[in-house]
Amino acid sequence: MVQALMKYSRRFTRSSLALMALAIAFSSSANVFADEEWVKQKSGTNIELNSVSINADGLIGIAVGFDGTILTTNNGGQAWQTRSSGTIYELNSVSITPDGNKALVVGFNGTILSSNDGGRSWAHQESGTTKELNSVSISKDGQNAIAVGFEGTILTTENSGEEWISQKSKTINELNSVSLSADGSHALIAGFNGTLILNNLKPE
Repeated sequence: MVQALMKYSRRFTRSSLALMALAIAFSSSANVFADEEWVKQKSGTNIELNSVSINADGLIGIAVGFDGTILTTNNGGQAWQTRSSGTIYELNSVSITPDGNKALVVGFNGTILSSNDGGRSWAHQESGTTKELNSVSISKDGQNAIAVGFEGTILTTENSGEEWISQKSKTINELNSVSLSADGSHALIAGFNGTLILNNLKPE
């Protein structure tokens, strides 16, 4: 009887230690975004910002918002600079390539802006619409991109925005967000009334 109890005790102890180790490991991984790791940065503006995007190494970032505001950083957010967007329209979304070179911004009145230098300078692109655009997503190489917005608007480009083509979404619901795979082959869109739209853009 005593031996059985000792055997059970050893098993219980090993199990407890294993659970404790697992809990510590989980706690460590869960603390990647612990409170003390968040650092408030000085944006230099009190204008509302709607969207931000960073490149693969986290050094280049772009933030956009009201009144055509565009802010950029090239040192991981240690300093932010205001850039000229050439518009006063509200900007809703920004997407940057992993290398940090190419970026797209969309907003009110069908506004689409593009940059080929990490956000330092911006050029207006013809979207072919005046509908508000809520979200944009760009592929890894910057060639393919999708923008979505009001009344089921979907715009696509395969040449870095030199030409935008309107697509049939088969919905009149407002579309709020789009995500494009790195190779530009798949896209997922979400919007009002539980709308989800999936598309294989480059079928085998």
